[in-house]
Amino acid sequence: MATALIYGWTTPGEYIWASSWSPTQEGIKLALDQILRLSAVILSLQIVLHYLSRRDLVIGLVHLLWPLSFLRVPIERFAVRLALTIEAAEQLLETRHTFAQLLAQLHTPNEAPATENQPLPALPTLKPWQWGVQCLLLSACVLTLLKWN
Repeated sequence: MATALIYGWTTPGEYIWASSWSPTQEGIKLALDQILRLSAVILSLQIVLHYLSRRDLVIGLVHLLWPLSFLRVPIERFAVRLALTIEAAEQLLETRHTFAQLLAQLHTPNEAPATENQPLPALPTLKPWQWGVQCLLLSACVLTLLKWN
């Protein structure tokens, strides 16, 4: 709704009806385009989260980010932080605190939870066809970025 309002009424173009408070045709087209994109992203995310476990999700992201390791990006640390963030978010969703309780927790000092020193699971090696899929996804992303610029 907010996307339709913002795009419809702030994009310059031809008014739909004769009024200065009217949305523009171009704005409505851009709003529908953006709403469809957001819906596709949300639907894709729901499908991924439904079919993948937390461990599979982290392993998949590590494999997708693997080319960044050549630039010395610490992808293992990113994976650990992501796993911890997902775990904390799941715990927060399970407890169902009110907003006032969450604010009170922010203002009270809290001891860090004891975590076990568990080694990271060994990442499975990629099969040749999986390398092809990764290269295809990477080239699709690069082509999309080149097209938009």
